[in-house]
Amino acid sequence: MKKLFTLLAVTAIACFAVTANANLLVNGDFEDDTFGIPGFVPGWTTASFWNPGWGTGAPMLEVKTGLGIFGDVGNPFSGTHSLSKDVMGHGNFHVGAYQTFATTPGTMYSVTGGFAGGRQTANDTGWWEVRVANGTTTDPDAAGTVIAKKETAPGAPEIAFRETFANTFVATDVTSTIFVKWGRAQSADYVFAAANFDNLVVEVVPEPGSMLALASGLAGMAGLVLRRKA
Repeated sequence: MKKLFTLLAVTAIACFAVTANANLLVNGDFEDDTFGIPGFVPGWTTASFWNPGWGTGAPMLEVKTGLGIFGDVGNPFSGTHSLSKDVMGHGNFHVGAYQTFATTPGTMYSVTGGFAGGRQTANDTGWWEVRVANGTTTDPDAAGTVIAKKETAPGAPEIAFRETFANTFVATDVTSTIFVKWGRAQSADYVFAAANFDNLVVEVVPEPGSMLALASGLAGMAGLVLRRKA
C-alpha cells in the first residue's frame, strides 16, 4: 500500500508539473536588471499615449525601488523593484507600458498583480488601469478587457490606494497586449501624483475537463495497482 501511495504521489506531481502554468509575461515582477539605462524596462515598452505638450511633460513610468510620497503606496509589492513614478507639477498626461504575448483564441487566461497610486488635491482627476487588448496593438484603448481600474473625478477627495487584483479574459486572437496605464488632467495648482504596478502574472486557466481527466487517470491507476495486488 505504501508503494501505491508513493506511485500516486509521484504521478500526481508529474501531471501537475505538466499542466502547471507559467507566467506568459516577460519581467512581470520588474526585477530584471535595467543596466542603468533610464526609461529602459526589460520586456516592456514604455510610452506616452497622450500629452498635450504644456507644463512639465509626461512623467514616464520606470523601474524604481520606491516612491517618496503616499507612504507604503510607493513600495514594491514584492522583491526590490516595481514599475512606478511620482511627480509634482502642472501637466496632463496618459502614460504607461505595454507588452504583447502569445494566446490561443477561445482560451481563458487569468491576470493577477498589484497596483497602487495617489493624488493630492481635489481639483485633479486621475486613473490607474490594467487592460488586456485583443491582438498586437500600441493603442492603450483598443478593444479588450479591463482587468483592474481605479479612477477619481474632479472634486473627489485626495486618494492613496494599494490593492491586489485578479481577473480573467478570453483571448480572441493569437496574441494579446497588456497595458498598465496612469493618467491625470490638472489645470490649476501644483499637485503630487503617483502610480505603482507590480507582480503582473498572466496564466492559462485550466479547463475543468483537464482536471477531471487528471483525477480519473489517478483513480484508474490506483484501481489497476489494487487489482494487481489482489
